[in-house]
Amino acid sequence: MCLPTDKKDKSTAVAAAKTPVAAKAPVDDDKNVPSIEKGLKTFNGHEPGKFRKSKGLWVVAALAIASCIFSANQIVDAMKAGTFNYKGGLVVFVSTYFLIDVFSGLLHIVLDNPYFASFPNPLQGMAIGFQEHHLNVNLIGKLPLRQHLSPMGIPVVAITLLGQYCAKYVREDKDVGCLYSVCSLSVACFLVLMQMAHRWSHVSLDRRPYGVTTLQKMGLLVSAAEHSKHHRPPYESHFCIMSGNMNVVLNPFVKYVVKPDSKLWVPIFCAFIFVPQMIISSL
Repeated sequence: MCLPTDKKDKSTAVAAAKTPVAAKAPVDDDKNVPSIEKGLKTFNGHEPGKFRKSKGLWVVAALAIASCIFSANQIVDAMKAGTFNYKGGLVVFVSTYFLIDVFSGLLHIVLDNPYFASFPNPLQGMAIGFQEHHLNVNLIGKLPLRQHLSPMGIPVVAITLLGQYCAKYVREDKDVGCLYSVCSLSVACFLVLMQMAHRWSHVSLDRRPYGVTTLQKMGLLVSAAEHSKHHRPPYESHFCIMSGNMNVVLNPFVKYVVKPDSKLWVPIFCAFIFVPQMIISSL
């Protein structure tokens, strides 16, 4: 950095340093994308905005696809056998849509916590990615699609294995109606949709696929206007990134019950994973 050489330059530099820089106002229309920085510090040893090579992308993707095929095959077999529970399947499908929106909010809260990006742990990689997103909100639109979607492969495989375990050992009727398979396949679809909805809320109108803007206006996918509220100080609300509809429930909880920087969100998030099992058990 070059220092001023005379008193006049010094006084000018001091005055400029003391003058607060006006923050960019969020853009709430669909033609633009909010570009508000959260002001997080650069992570040690890593340059924000530089894509990291993810190991095992294809393995995770292959396992996730195999899980989806397995679940779909079970549903088709139940339909052919006449044992498929259509009413229960519809309830599971619709409820999963709203549950994934809550799931996205809980996951977002956990990964936005600087604590999980500060030391080696299973969440560190994703936490750094989420928090870098606040340094450059437009980076998400430039991330290669396979790298953007690959983190969802692990929960898809996990929910499939959990569903099959519950179907075999928890339910006495051995999951007549294939509701766990419906849940697994629904979770897989909505997790991908969640990732893409977040991405679409950060890209300009001309970069969104046909029909996406209409779904955003209908409230089925989170819009740029809705999600931009999360990128405003103090950054403690509007964490849901699929449809954003469940922010109505999550926002008051974050504000009055458990603050977003609390580590209690980890057990809350883990407990929430078992909510689909409770819903299926009640059907």
